[in-house]
Amino acid sequence: MPVSITRFDLRGDDYTLVVHPTQTDPPDPYMGSCERFEVRGTYRSLRGWAKGQQAGLSRQGHREALQFLQQAFIAGKVIDLGWVGTGFVPVDAGKPCIVKSLALQLLKDDLGDHVLSYHDASSPNPAG
Repeated sequence: MPVSITRFDLRGDDYTLVVHPTQTDPPDPYMGSCERFEVRGTYRSLRGWAKGQQAGLSRQGHREALQFLQQAFIAGKVIDLGWVGTGFVPVDAGKPCIVKSLALQLLKDDLGDHVLSYHDASSPNPAG
């Protein structure tokens, strides 16, 4: 989903990312109802994935995605932010627009660059 980054704080592998998502039809399951979407993330092992099962899903891959986000924030670029499995989990059930992420992956393909968020990998199909 195309988003504009309004805040990006980075501390090692930990980060806070605040974006304004583009409204789509149908709405994105995570960001669709949010005018402001905040991701509080880090890098941790994921439930549901065996080590090495997903290429690029590593601490190094996470750091590459963070570097991409930082450069996009500085440049004021709109980026594509998606998710895999349970890509985001609300920090609090009453605040669905503030979420946690346990890993990021930078995916480059013919359509451009995409940052994918992972939390619990309950589905191997990317979305967003």
